[in-house]
Amino acid sequence: MDKENRLFQIAESQQGYFTSRQAEECGFSRANFHRKLKSGKWCKEELWGIYRLANYPYTLRSELALWTLWSADKQGNPQGVWSHETGLEIHELSDVASAKLHMSVPRSFRKSKKIPNNICLHFIDAIPQSDIENRQGYRVTTPLRTLADVILEGTTQYEQIELAILDLAIQKSLIKGLATIQEMERLQKFTDSQQMREIIAKAIDDVWTRANTQLVDFGRIVEPYTIGLLLEDQGFGTAVLCQHKSQYFLLTAAHVGRALRKAKSVRLLLRFDNIRREYPIQSAKNFTVIEWDLDFDGGMLGDVLTYKPKDLAIVIPTQVIIDTLKIYKAFYKIPEESQSISLQDALISLGGIEPIYSDNGKTLQLHLGPYAFVASSYCQLPDVDYIICPVSNHTYDMRNLRRKVIDSFEGLSGTGLWKFSNNNPILVGIAIAQDVAGYDPTLGLRNVYFHGPHSILSVLSTLGQANEHKL
Repeated sequence: MDKENRLFQIAESQQGYFTSRQAEECGFSRANFHRKLKSGKWCKEELWGIYRLANYPYTLRSELALWTLWSADKQGNPQGVWSHETGLEIHELSDVASAKLHMSVPRSFRKSKKIPNNICLHFIDAIPQSDIENRQGYRVTTPLRTLADVILEGTTQYEQIELAILDLAIQKSLIKGLATIQEMERLQKFTDSQQMREIIAKAIDDVWTRANTQLVDFGRIVEPYTIGLLLEDQGFGTAVLCQHKSQYFLLTAAHVGRALRKAKSVRLLLRFDNIRREYPIQSAKNFTVIEWDLDFDGGMLGDVLTYKPKDLAIVIPTQVIIDTLKIYKAFYKIPEESQSISLQDALISLGGIEPIYSDNGKTLQLHLGPYAFVASSYCQLPDVDYIICPVSNHTYDMRNLRRKVIDSFEGLSGTGLWKFSNNNPILVGIAIAQDVAGYDPTLGLRNVYFHGPHSILSVLSTLGQANEHKL
């Protein structure tokens, strides 16, 4: 790669800016800089030692990249991280423009010249990488770290902080924003002001109220596609009612399908509330179970990423049972081709069964959701179609609008992971396992593993060929 292209790559990552040091490292002689300036290809900035590609387009916040280069140490490494009021602006958590740009720098930060009047420096200890987000040409503290900083400093108006807390949850979408509630509650420790604590609490309560309303709407949309399976002497699980082409079936986790094989009878749990209903018992022989990976071992759930089991199953009821289900429920139509799905949208899993024991500890009742298991973040593994979500154990009953915390997610396997687009649900995953070992009691989070949309289509195609079921 020639020096022009090397410099362009550097400048592009910094919104068109570069330093004289970076230009020299690319192979340009400092003695010839004036030629580039005279040709009009480079522009010299007022800040010493900083240049710009003349034809590179400006952005609304180009100055953030410029002043980041200004903050570089003698080795050329930028020291500044945008924070405080400027952090609120970057994250669009404030509609009040600050008179100065606020930057956090190490306590050892020094400049030979006077700090410009438009820059307000905050000298602090090292910021953990987990509290920093990388943008094009600059870094900024995360929204929660930014809020903690302004609360701790105590110079931002209370009303602005209250609005910022609300905006943070709404901006991430109310549903996904709920997963940050426990983190938001910890913001109260950064202030000694009772008024500020009350403002934080009020903002958080407002988020709960708004989000519950949205969760109810989503729950009503998805509930018809989800059922519970009470398997005689084999526990229980969840399944999504699906239609692919002309075939109707239940899509669930493989270990749920295997348990169904072993059971003598099955009770289909159709309504999602805490009222015990006695639906007709069905013989397990009325369900055909087709597993994606016949070598799957239930013990693999303990280390699902190492073994990478294809933990999915199709359960095909008899036509009589399908006709009965259609009276109470709806079948989600899976498209024949995989859709392009952005994981940047909020993902929630609706459904699940919570075991509730009576006082004697022996009588088991099933409390069905639909619960909203809120994912605070998620990732899709590159080598296998897994979606991993750190899921909160805060659950939300769609009918009763009550907030509660449960200790387990039993019955989550087989439930759907849904994305909503214009209030239309898209099935993007099936829950296959939860990582109990990864449970964080402080945050109330644990990892739940989902097979993604490509796996769902693969299981339909592969199993259809292997078992001569034309799905």
